[in-house]
Amino acid sequence: MDQITDGRGVDYVVDPVGGDRFLDSVRCLAPMGKLLVIGFTAGEIPSIQVNRLLLKNVEVVGVNYGGWLTKNPGAQQKQWHDIAALIREGRVRGPASTVFPLDRVSDALQSIAQRRAVGKVVLQIR
Repeated sequence: MDQITDGRGVDYVVDPVGGDRFLDSVRCLAPMGKLLVIGFTAGEIPSIQVNRLLLKNVEVVGVNYGGWLTKNPGAQQKQWHDIAALIREGRVRGPASTVFPLDRVSDALQSIAQRRAVGKVVLQIR
């Protein structure tokens, strides 16, 4: 991460994994950075010595999007509306999909397994 950010670190990390990746996520934060915890797919719920947060001047925030939506009806529709406008204006772009013909399904699966895939991996049926 130091090479990518010239030693600065990143402003935000979204962590759906937890487990042993959690501490790595804290380590790569820039000062005033935020780690958004959205799940624990690794199965293990991590813990942290809070002095790490103090010394790095960073935050760890739990994000329960489903719970928030329950308390804010209509918010998701507004968010999607706002995101769609940003995409139309060209201000937000997602990674391009990689399209494979159906007869190359094994190549598509290998790109995922080998972590070469960026964006969606799509199988073209026709």
